[in-house]
Amino acid sequence: MSNVPSVPCSPSRLIDRAQVGELTTALAVHTGYGADGSTSATFAVNYGPADGRPREWSSVPFPFTAEGEAQARAKFAALVESAATVQAVMS
Repeated sequence: MSNVPSVPCSPSRLIDRAQVGELTTALAVHTGYGADGSTSATFAVNYGPADGRPREWSSVPFPFTAEGEAQARAKFAALVESAATVQAVMS
């Protein structure tokens, strides 16, 4: 089994995004570049109010590996599902 993610590490990109009610959840790859030209990346699940400022959002990082990608995708799906449940209860 390969430990290579299904997406490249560069450039940084949004992989998926969902807005449920007032909560937005995003799955992304964040890439950093070192002064020596090296590249490092992480998967991140970011979430917060749809109209909120970045400081109102939270971010959960995951390693840039196939396992990290799977964990990030699972976290993204769980947050979207939870938001949908909350919205259903509040409507």
